[in-house]
Parts: sequence; structure tokens; C-alpha cells
Amino acid sequence: MCRKIDRFKGYELSVLIAAADDPLFRTVTFTWVEDDPGNPAMDVLIRLIRLADRARESNSLDRFLMDHGGHGTWSKDVGLSVDFRCSYQLCVLRDEPIRGVGISEERWMLVFAMTRRFGREFMGIRGVRLFWSFRRLGCSRGTRSVKGSNGHCHAGRARDVGFHVYEPAGEGTGYPLLLMFDGDVWNGIDGASTLDNLIAERAIPPVIAVMVESMYGAEREQSLTQPDIFLKFLLDDLLLFLSANYSVMNDPAKTVLAGQSLGGLAAAYAGLTAPHRIGRILTQSGSFWRARKSPEEVDAEEILAAFASNAKADLRFYHDAGLLEGNLLDKNRDLHKVLSAKGYDVTNREFPGGHDCAWWRGGLADGLIALL
Repeated sequence: MCRKIDRFKGYELSVLIAAADDPLFRTVTFTWVEDDPGNPAMDVLIRLIRLADRARESNSLDRFLMDHGGHGTWSKDVGLSVDFRCSYQLCVLRDEPIRGVGISEERWMLVFAMTRRFGREFMGIRGVRLFWSFRRLGCSRGTRSVKGSNGHCHAGRARDVGFHVYEPAGEGTGYPLLLMFDGDVWNGIDGASTLDNLIAERAIPPVIAVMVESMYGAEREQSLTQPDIFLKFLLDDLLLFLSANYSVMNDPAKTVLAGQSLGGLAAAYAGLTAPHRIGRILTQSGSFWRARKSPEEVDAEEILAAFASNAKADLRFYHDAGLLEGNLLDKNRDLHKVLSAKGYDVTNREFPGGHDCAWWRGGLADGLIALL
């Protein structure tokens, strides 16, 4: 049995995880107490990422709506398999109830956009994949510096932050290089501790890692779908800056590019077009379903077709996707078939979850071990 308290910018949620009758399941009890009696909640939703989304699509959302037990207390029991893990979100709805009614996509987006309160990943349900993720006492910690897009130290607005550079603890030269899209996410969930732990246990060699937040100030979708932005930033700016200012290897076999969702799509394209510089590709829940929306964008089907028809390059791949990701999972399986048929060294994993950094944290460690 495990109990914890999560705090959501003023909200406080108690989570109790206990054994169920079936040893392959756990009963997870969420409890929340009304904090604004003058404007009481009409409904309270526990949005377990992807599970609740699928329930909304099938009009079975009541499973994730908390029950009002009097005295302002709301609670809900949810049965989950022992190997399931997700991020979750507390949505307190004070305008109107959503129980027992169909919810449009627009209303659904509004529900959790107005009440965006994310919780941490579940603990107590098998957490093997998060073995590397949490900060450990006594573990030597690397250092991080914040850079603007021009490489100079910068501490301005988030939009002005180009990237964070992680340097491992201790002295050394000639480091492998890890490039990571969505650096704001990885900084928010302390991705540096994963690197500290992997290096301390010698699961990977010491690396210099760059967590990219912004490329020329473009919005995320634009920057991760247009090669004129992400490929130019990586090859013409970032790698040149790192080679000039850090002791990194200029060896594609020691250069890993990691991306999640659209970042995975961009990473695959970078490997396809620049294997002479980036030779290790790590994608997680890659958006290999996505067709281009404009001539400037990449197209997932064309990327797969190019891997199938082009001469095999000196690339190694790690990619994973969740069993709850529908068409995205199917497209990742297609990618694996194409790469395997071409003879690439490729590791493919599937996890019992959704489009969620709760799984990507552990998958990043698995991928780095496989690639480095």
C-alpha cells in the first residue's frame, strides 16, 4: 500500500494505491476536498492520460469522474494493471457538469485547458522503467547552462531560450553527444537526473547533452515539421557551436538525436538526410502518421518510403510507442518493418501506456543504453 499527496497549484489530492483481488491489478483511490465552497465543483475529473481520453471518445467517461461523498469530499477508485503508468490531471469543473453527457472535442479541450493541473507519475505500480529517472542521494550531478539561440549565456524569457547544455560531473574530453528536442519538457521533469544515474552506474559513458527549447523562436509544430528550421538549426548552428565550445566527438556513431511525438518524426528525417553527422536516432511515440500540411513540411509516408528505397546508411535506431496510441502505434510498427527489412540495427519497444512522458522518461534511458 502506498499513499502520497500531490499538490496542484493550491489543490491537494490524496492518492492511495493498494493491492486488488487480482494480483495483476491495483486499486488506485483518488480523494479531493472542495476548496471553494462558495463556488462548488459541479464535477471533478481525474484525467489519466490517454485512458480518460479514450473513455471520452466512447462516451464512457463516468469511470473517471469522482463521486461526491458529502462535506465537500470527492473520491474515486480506479482499477489499473500493475504495469500501467501515466501522468494525470485534476480537472475541477465549476461551470457545468459533464457526467452522463456526450462531450465534444472542443468541450474536452476546454475542460483540461481551463484546469490544467498535472500530477506526477504513479508510484507503487511496477516502476521498473523509471529505475533511472529519479534523483539519487550521493550521485554526482552534472551541471547545466542556459543558452540563447546564438549560443551565448541567456536567462531571458522562455521564448528566448535556445537550449540547455548538460555537462557530466568530473573531468574528461571527447564526449559523446546527445541532442534532445522539447528541452522545456525534459528540464521540467528533471531529465538531467536520468543522465546522472546512467553515467554513475556506467550504463552509458559520460555525455554532453543539449536540451533544445526553441529554434529561431518558431512555434513547436512549425519548428519540428519544417527541415528548413530544425535541420538548419542542428547542422548549421548548434553542432558547429558545440564543436567549437565543448569537447564533443564529431562522430555520427557517438551522436544521438532524441525526439518524442513530432520530435521523433524530425529525428527520423534528420537521420535520413544527415547520417554523416547524426548516426543514432531515438524516437518515442513518433508521429509517423503525419502527412505534410504545406510544401515546407516533412511527410511521414515519404520518410518511410525513402528509408525503404535509399541505400542503407550507417544508422542505428531505438524507437518505442504505447499500446494505447492507436494509429500512431500502427505507424511505428510500419517504421520498424521498413527499417528491419532494410537491415538496420533497430530496437523496438512497446509499452502499456499512451502518449505520455511518464513512459518516455524510462524509454529515454532504455534508448540511450541501446544506442551508446
